[in-house]
Amino acid sequence: MTELRHKNVVSGAITEAEFKATNQHIADGGLPDELLVVKADETLDSEPVNTAIASHISTLDAHTFNSLELIRTGTYFGSPAGEVSTNTLTASRMYATPIIVARAITVEEIAIEVTTGDAGKVARVGIYNNGTNLYPGTLVIDGGEVSVAGVALVTAAIADTVLTKGIYWLAVVGDGTPTLRGWASDDWWFPILGRDPAMLTRWHNHWYVALAYTAGVTTLPDPFTAGATLTWGTALCAYVKVKSLD
Repeated sequence: MTELRHKNVVSGAITEAEFKATNQHIADGGLPDELLVVKADETLDSEPVNTAIASHISTLDAHTFNSLELIRTGTYFGSPAGEVSTNTLTASRMYATPIIVARAITVEEIAIEVTTGDAGKVARVGIYNNGTNLYPGTLVIDGGEVSVAGVALVTAAIADTVLTKGIYWLAVVGDGTPTLRGWASDDWWFPILGRDPAMLTRWHNHWYVALAYTAGVTTLPDPFTAGATLTWGTALCAYVKVKSLD
């Protein structure tokens, strides 16, 4: 058995190469010849150890590869689901679907896709922070109104908004009944909201709550309205356009 010895490190006594070699030896399944004990105020190649470690752990993929960090800029990004479907918006009902942001990004638009229009009607879109127990929380940004009168991908330009790593909610509400593009609950790649207890083959995938909506007057509430219903079915999804990876 390899003898495990302590090496009490004084400032400058450990090099980055030695530190990395020891880590690699452990990763390969071996025990280190020496257990390196480093205090936070000591240095690693002239850099404070606590600074070096903080920099290391904040680096994307420092220890594992997360495919969700691969996001193409200039494209629309939304809820993680595979099967595309459609559903009809209920007037004066606010919907919220989750998105998983695995790395910091800057977004510049919020979009919805109208597949059947409703003449003279509008929808309002926005982004919410995640609140308690996977419920939408405080408002990140109200994206304003977009027309849902005709079949189109309609977009709301917003001020550059940074979304750090975490879960967010894309919200949609309006005064009409257009049909929008969405995602089916039985093909949710990361079903974080759990299964429907009435039928365990169905995944919950969005919240909805009543919000009396008057075009040009009503804005998104901050925080998200309490008492929403958690449900399954085709989630009426909004999307964000990714401007940059941060």
